[in-house]
Amino acid sequence: MGQTMNAFFKGLALGGLLIFTHSANAQNTLYRPIPPGFDFPAGYDFSSGKPPGPADFDNGEKRLLQFLQQNNFGELRRHGWEVFAGLTQQAPEGHANWESWFIAEQVFAGPTPAPLSDQPRSFKRSLEPPRKLGIGLGGPVALAPGQSFAFSVLFNQPARDHIWTERLFERATVVNLLSNLNQTNPPIEKRTIKDFPRDSIALKVSWRHIKRSGLTAIPVWDNDLPNPTAPVLPALPEITWKRCVAVDPTGAKPEGEVVLAQCGFEQRPSSVVHLNRFYNFQVDNQNVAVLKSVIGDEVNVGDYLVLVAFHYTTKEIPEWIWGTFWWHDKPTNGEFASDRSPKVTGVWKNYLMDVGYSRDVPAGGDGKANDIMNPYIEARFPNGVRSNCMTCHARAVFPRLPPEPNGPGQDICGALPVTRGSSDLPSSDPRLSTRVRLDFLWSVLLRPAETCN
Repeated sequence: MGQTMNAFFKGLALGGLLIFTHSANAQNTLYRPIPPGFDFPAGYDFSSGKPPGPADFDNGEKRLLQFLQQNNFGELRRHGWEVFAGLTQQAPEGHANWESWFIAEQVFAGPTPAPLSDQPRSFKRSLEPPRKLGIGLGGPVALAPGQSFAFSVLFNQPARDHIWTERLFERATVVNLLSNLNQTNPPIEKRTIKDFPRDSIALKVSWRHIKRSGLTAIPVWDNDLPNPTAPVLPALPEITWKRCVAVDPTGAKPEGEVVLAQCGFEQRPSSVVHLNRFYNFQVDNQNVAVLKSVIGDEVNVGDYLVLVAFHYTTKEIPEWIWGTFWWHDKPTNGEFASDRSPKVTGVWKNYLMDVGYSRDVPAGGDGKANDIMNPYIEARFPNGVRSNCMTCHARAVFPRLPPEPNGPGQDICGALPVTRGSSDLPSSDPRLSTRVRLDFLWSVLLRPAETCN
């Protein structure tokens, strides 16, 4: 089986989420970390044949922070692409390496009697319910037809082991830590959970629905902002984007042919692209019912889900590295294609990248603080295209931050408003004097409880 995921799955609904496993006759899988030779840790010489240790990750941190101090963003981008190449290498079982990782629902269920990585196991994929709403300046807005999507969250083994060892899957752990900190009253910067190990990685990926026949339009982000230098921008959800492509799952129409397709709420001229330009998997009789509960009733047997957005974060530096990737039909053009490693192969060459090592530098498109965002995820929020992953995740604290007085109407457990720059919630911010910082991971706040409170 190639990069395209056409395996048969069966679905199991669990706690309002969805977990897929291979059918009984499918091949078992093993946990597949980033293989040697993909600059993880940064600068490590794999020719020694020895696996890297903690000291090697310390050296990698120094190397990356030195590049940052030197404003050597080309080397930093190269590293971001190399890690992505390692994550997306094809495993012997046929799927990308990252799909063998530990899904959030399993991780936050707590330790299993036998560690999952110690034995072959069924390949699993999880999808979270679709986000039926976007966020506009006035609050929630309906998504256009065909724009339903679903998320998956995964962790590598070091991150999973840390969550289990520190018992971060239990809300009581953070509650008790907060109580202890309030009694001992340490400096603000020490009001935090124990840092994740340097080799920890967390992923968030986003899938979109493609009909099995005919053409399904997907909006394409061309970074053509209405006012590129404006310091504040409204929400720019997909219905506002200027261009769509028409995905042909059969390959009957030639690539590049311009056709009329339902793009958002209207028919627009759209260029044809084939399904094999996306990492994807197919809907079958075993999973259609549960996929309907996640994506919607428009899903049918033979349809596909295609991956349009991919986030990773690695603990290689203290505030983590934030790499974000999105699909594009012209993946060799523009600044987000620059410095791509030749190790990025196959279908993954159709994805662009932005990567962040700082809340502040390099300057954003308006000359202000650094902006790192994924158009398929953040653009639907006010100021989303001028946001920064690191600054957003710095807001992952317990108890959650209160809603902003003049916020967008929703705040997603303290995540909104989306912002950028180290001046937003610095480590010395007085609001942190009564809270616990969660090492930039929203999952530690959201997963152990049904609410974020």
